[in-house]
Amino acid sequence: MRKAVTLAAFALILAAALLMGACGSESQPAQVVSATVGSPSLGEYSLVLDKPSIPAGKTRFQVRNEGLIDHDFIVMETNLPPNGLKIIANKVDIPASGREVGRTIVILAGREQSVTVNLKPGKYVVTCNIDGHYQEGAYTTLEVTRAS
Repeated sequence: MRKAVTLAAFALILAAALLMGACGSESQPAQVVSATVGSPSLGEYSLVLDKPSIPAGKTRFQVRNEGLIDHDFIVMETNLPPNGLKIIANKVDIPASGREVGRTIVILAGREQSVTVNLKPGKYVVTCNIDGHYQEGAYTTLEVTRAS
């Protein structure tokens, strides 16, 4: 009798665990933001997002380098104005300018990469940090609002 009760209790616990897993363990898919660095029409040092404002949460940036030279892509939370980031050795001094939340490696001309980050509400600057690219205008802003 005791063995039957123990087996029944185990089965009940297992069923509950499976039900809880089915109800809430799947992670939400990331929202997608398309980005373009370098553009034949906008200039080699352009950086454009298809959405300038997004809700907080998991976000995948799909970055396409349409330029003729290599670029990278860095997402940085900051309270500084987009054209006021601190510079050191011809690059953005990220620790002095804000907090990096994600980046790609160098994106070769004509290639694409993605980076997935979890964004909280706030102001962000997205930039290319290859020597001199920020100073040439390879940056834009991103506003992250509270998720509804």
